[in-house]
Amino acid sequence: MMFSFPYVVLLLFMGICAYLFEHTESEEKRGYVSLTAMAAFLIFYGFRGYIYSDWILYTETFRNVEWGDLLRYDITDKEFHEPGFTLLCLLCKSLVNEYVFLNVTCTTIFLALLYRFCRQFDFDNIALVLVMVIAMDGTEIVVNLLRNSISIVIWLNALIYVKERRPLPYFALCTLALSFHLSSLLFYPLYFVLHRQVSRWVFLGLFVFFLGFFLSKASILLSIIQLFGFEGVLGAKAEAYTEVYVVSRGLNPSGTLEKVALVILLFIYYDEVVARCKGGYIFINCLLLYFFAYYFCGEFKTMSDRMSMLFIFARWLLWIEMIRILVIENNRKLLAGTIFLYCVYMTSLNLNEPVMEYDNVLTGAKTEAERRRMFFKIFEEEK
Repeated sequence: MMFSFPYVVLLLFMGICAYLFEHTESEEKRGYVSLTAMAAFLIFYGFRGYIYSDWILYTETFRNVEWGDLLRYDITDKEFHEPGFTLLCLLCKSLVNEYVFLNVTCTTIFLALLYRFCRQFDFDNIALVLVMVIAMDGTEIVVNLLRNSISIVIWLNALIYVKERRPLPYFALCTLALSFHLSSLLFYPLYFVLHRQVSRWVFLGLFVFFLGFFLSKASILLSIIQLFGFEGVLGAKAEAYTEVYVVSRGLNPSGTLEKVALVILLFIYYDEVVARCKGGYIFINCLLLYFFAYYFCGEFKTMSDRMSMLFIFARWLLWIEMIRILVIENNRKLLAGTIFLYCVYMTSLNLNEPVMEYDNVLTGAKTEAERRRMFFKIFEEEK
């Protein structure tokens, strides 16, 4: 738990803020609690040092970016970055030529747009949302996926237009998200499906199918080839490819138990969630997309990781909705306490790698050269 300790401390602070928010009647004081939680999140993540792994590439991008890069659209070029992110880097570099300023800016944008999205769908306890963000893959999104983090929260702000059936602003925001990350191409067709009503039995059946497919260790690639009758040489090549190159996602017992628990509770309270949650079928359909990416595409770990993170927010918000929907106060407290303890456990478990060793530029972070030496030493040891 040595490396995860700072993250656990932040999580505990957010838990206290979430508790105070729920037990404060004054709207003004609630606002101060939310502001305090967001300020702590911004200071912790925005002013972080060189932690995790992708900073190796982003520091080079920030150091070498030029205005002429805005006119380069060759996506096959390994130096290519989407124009929206390139422009953001250029503006940050023009104001303060320090990489940490880019981190602060990206974290501020993420936090502001996440808050706006939560307000749109009546999730007022932002501290509780941030508890979920920290514990359930949100730390990796904020710290490691700068471009993707912004594209995701831009798209989240477009979901209100799915509910209101307003295609123009939805596609406009998808295009803005696309200017930060190419994965946003997946968001365009979702306008036509996210509002669709799905019965509780279909929801349960799809989850069981995705999880069952994952546990069967069947290959998507081989299954598609067999389905269309493309055996023979093509089938042999595909089988060789899956054996040599494919890295499968491992089964996480505690994570699987949490997901199964969420599905069971959703199945039981399905009608109440649809009726009371402003997101309704949108969040449920996004959760199904998350399970599809996480389990059905689990054969390809990197693709599964990146795709599932696009829809991880549904897990955050639907767990909060489960807490809110319980009528009996003791049951609500029990569920909230259980979820929080799970979040503490997962944070201490998942953020305990040497590359996650935390430091902050406000209190004295290691230099880029020091972190580079540490990073490549860790990388060599793991090889």
